[in-house]
Amino acid sequence: MIRTLFLALVATAVTSAAQAHFLFVHVLPGDESRVEVHFAETGWDFSADDRMVSLISNVRVWHPGTGDRNTTRAGHAMIATHPEGGGPVCGAFTYGLMRRGDVFLLEYHSKGVAGLEEAVRVGGLDAEILATERDGRLVLTVLFRGEPAAGAEIVVPTDRFGVETLATDQNGEIEIPMPKTPLYSIRAMVSEPRTGEHEGEAYEEVRHYTTLTVHPATDDRRRGGDALAAAILEDAIACGDPGFPTDGGWRGRVQGRFGGEALRGSVASSGDGLVLSFPKSTPVSITNRLEVIEGLDDFMQIPASSAVLVPGRGARSDLRIRMPESNTMLRIRDRRIVSMTSPTDSGSRRVDVLDWETVDDGRHLPTRVLVTSFDQDGAIASTAIVTTTFAVEDGVRVPGSHAGTVIGNGGDAEAFSLQVSDVRISGS
Repeated sequence: MIRTLFLALVATAVTSAAQAHFLFVHVLPGDESRVEVHFAETGWDFSADDRMVSLISNVRVWHPGTGDRNTTRAGHAMIATHPEGGGPVCGAFTYGLMRRGDVFLLEYHSKGVAGLEEAVRVGGLDAEILATERDGRLVLTVLFRGEPAAGAEIVVPTDRFGVETLATDQNGEIEIPMPKTPLYSIRAMVSEPRTGEHEGEAYEEVRHYTTLTVHPATDDRRRGGDALAAAILEDAIACGDPGFPTDGGWRGRVQGRFGGEALRGSVASSGDGLVLSFPKSTPVSITNRLEVIEGLDDFMQIPASSAVLVPGRGARSDLRIRMPESNTMLRIRDRRIVSMTSPTDSGSRRVDVLDWETVDDGRHLPTRVLVTSFDQDGAIASTAIVTTTFAVEDGVRVPGSHAGTVIGNGGDAEAFSLQVSDVRISGS
């Protein structure tokens, strides 16, 4: 029964949507330095399969200072060596004709950098995005064959965690707030009136889609892990952060029921995870089962800098990451941590997120999760389905309630419901 429930609920969480694809160059410094070229929906999408990789198998990749770079084909991307001395890496290829009302030729361009200071350097793309910081804001310039592209469509990160579509001014520029995440990507489109033929068919327009992908520069804080794994994990943590205060945290009261037992206690979070406390008279069998709630924000405590990729990477809808020190495994998809498996004293625990709430600033908060506990032999010991609501207290989102069902190894099920009240935010 437990295994059937586990598989069914995880399956409901796997969804996908077909969207337009673009070229992205990821410049990844560090011990496992490399350049990855992806054909994907966004700069955070790593679901390319062999068919998508085949579409960019003839991509030209180059470094402005040293020229063309050889590429090798992997199951998830085209791979090139990282240039010594750093600098931007560029890629371009012609996709072919598209028919969306009119017939137009589609060309893709991309530049990747490690560190914003490299993004202002011209890479030699037909359509290119430059970026630099000015007075704490990000200034973007779209160039077409070296000249500013006025009125170019540009998709940028918002001052929160979403994206918006804007247009460049007469100087080909636009100014936006600095992105809040360590990895971000900008996309622009320049339409060029041009007549010609491609594979025997005529066209009168060329649409140039270009991207700029900015990864963090290598520093002491990010040494020891893989640059891609660290950036993706750090981004996912930021996108799922409820905004709990880290200096002193918050605390409150909880009351509710577990099965037929009335409960009263306290709850607190101080940056080291959620902690529930109940009177000593509370049965141990209940407090042990409610420990599943304390693990719901464990991902907030993960040191992203030490993250590495799980070997055997291929075409998947998510990116699998491992934390070597704790042997915690995570799956990240669409800037969200969708699953985390970590060792426990009695075996291991896996948390799968089934539903999300996207709040007004674009963050994704997990509202329904499946928590599965395994024994030392890997057999399922218990499962819990937990639904969480969030409330805003003094501008901070904190859990307002937890409710769900815990199913033991013998199939016995107990429902629980806890309400959080009298919340006190540190420093408020």
